Amino acid sequence: MAYAAERFVNARLSAIGKISDLSLDTANRTVRLHLTLWGESEPMDVGLSDVEVQRGEDGAVLTVGGAEASREWLSAALGQFVVGRAFPVSRGASLILGFLT
Repeated sequence: MAYAAERFVNARLSAIGKISDLSLDTANRTVRLHLTLWGESEPMDVGLSDVEVQRGEDGAVLTVGGAEASREWLSAALGQFVVGRAFPVSRGASLILGFLT
């Protein structure tokens, strides 16, 4: 499951970076990843908490309740642009992430 999620995310991040490791904790609804952004000399770690996929009549949405990163600027960006927002996800992504309900 984590391998499929890693491939899915890498396909969408290919223009800005690459995930080299992704772990999913379904019991605690958390995601941890090791990310290298193009142009950065060192990789960074990102942790997402309270990750949830909700399905409705109009499709599925992903929400993230909390986020932290090994770079202060990335933690701030995640807090401002990701945490608490609902992101539409494709049917394929909702199948991969479906256990986070």
